[in-house]
Amino acid sequence: MQNDDDKDPQWRPKISAEKRWTVFGSLMLVMLLAAMDQTIVSTAMPRIISELSGLDHYSWVATSYLLLSTVTLPLYAKLSDILGRKNILVFGVVVFMLGSALCGFAQTMTQLIFARGFQGIGAGALMPIVMATMGDLFSPRERGRYQGFAGAIFAIASVAGPLLGGLITDHASWRWVFFVNLPLGIAALVGLIALMPSVKVASWKDIKIDFVGAGFLVTTLTTLLLAFTWAGVSLPWSSPVILSLFGVSVASLVAFIVTELKVPDPVLELRLFKNPIVLVAFLVTMLTSVAMFTGIFFLPLFMQEVLGESASSSGTVMTPMMITLVIASTISGQFITRTGRYKRNALVGSAILVLGTLLLLRLGLSSTSWDVTAAMIVMGFGLGVGSSLYTTVVQNAVKPTQMGQATGAVTLFRQIGGTVGLALFGSMVNTTSMAGGASKIAFAHSLHGVFLGGVIVAVIAMVISWFLKEIPLQRRGDGPPPEL
Repeated sequence: MQNDDDKDPQWRPKISAEKRWTVFGSLMLVMLLAAMDQTIVSTAMPRIISELSGLDHYSWVATSYLLLSTVTLPLYAKLSDILGRKNILVFGVVVFMLGSALCGFAQTMTQLIFARGFQGIGAGALMPIVMATMGDLFSPRERGRYQGFAGAIFAIASVAGPLLGGLITDHASWRWVFFVNLPLGIAALVGLIALMPSVKVASWKDIKIDFVGAGFLVTTLTTLLLAFTWAGVSLPWSSPVILSLFGVSVASLVAFIVTELKVPDPVLELRLFKNPIVLVAFLVTMLTSVAMFTGIFFLPLFMQEVLGESASSSGTVMTPMMITLVIASTISGQFITRTGRYKRNALVGSAILVLGTLLLLRLGLSSTSWDVTAAMIVMGFGLGVGSSLYTTVVQNAVKPTQMGQATGAVTLFRQIGGTVGLALFGSMVNTTSMAGGASKIAFAHSLHGVFLGGVIVAVIAMVISWFLKEIPLQRRGDGPPPEL
């Protein structure tokens, strides 16, 4: 039986509905691989530090992975538009698995840092290419449902990662938090190679890669992320090193913009930012990521240092948020698929997120763990309803040939928002709490400032979301999307 995809050249690749489901399952394995790795390692780090004697280099284990996965992300996204999603995704999974094996066999902290960096090179291809591939497989109207499922997989991995990491570290060896990636990766590779069709790619003689622009982009992101990672933690904000990194980042950004405006095939098309829908989506995604980190990273600190909870108790504080995020993301995706509309979800989600951050602002010395749980439940609903839809929004607003880099840019802005928010708020906590003698009162005061910052950022994101234009999501056979 011929489906609508066979009659409409916009949707690619042309495969049956049954096969789309099997490919979708393989993509979810890749997403599980990427999402789990972000959380499973954290619970093993104390044991790793003890065994490898690497407390002085602790931050570099995370920094090397974050840097290389972030700076390679837009390059993979562009290459996937040229060479096809399958080629880039298979390459990313193979590199990620090899990096995981190297991490598991590391004998020194230096070896682990380099292995994590190598793993990050592969990780940069996973999440954005999975989301772009879903844009190829499903029509805009369907993407809401399937990306809701993807958001649920990500949330489940975020909850299961720390628990699994603790069990593996306690009952086996910390090395298995890396080796566990290998069977998952092999299963994903088998599915991708056997089931995922190859989209027609350009011939090598026609491929023109903007190496100069790519170099400036990598330099911009590397220096920016290093500056925000070190500032206020390893070095003062006013130190020559931090100021130099910011200076190089700004200069490189200017050079990148000039280059991209001149070359015929830029690594990131700047005209994407002229699209009002895409611009709003990028800004809201980045700001939402900043607001989210006020809960994910700083609430466990609040519970331990202010409420006196144990580390294990504080580690479960994310569970209510992830559960409600899964529920809300799934419901929101179904609503978008049925109605073809997304702006209402964006507005409702952003309003609920503001309410959640306001509940964080109420936390203080007399608060209980139930107060924290209430805030997490509300934030989870807000994130599930609103933030999970912006990949669908962006994919619906660009041409199919721009799908990869547009999807990659959404993930890039999300990661930049998380990194910058973590650095800014982390510096605030360090400065304020140390000035107060690291007492319970000082921590409560500094974290109140963090939560206030989260409220402000969430309100700004809500205001910007009001300017989101809406192009109704299409079904198969509806024809190409309207030009903006």
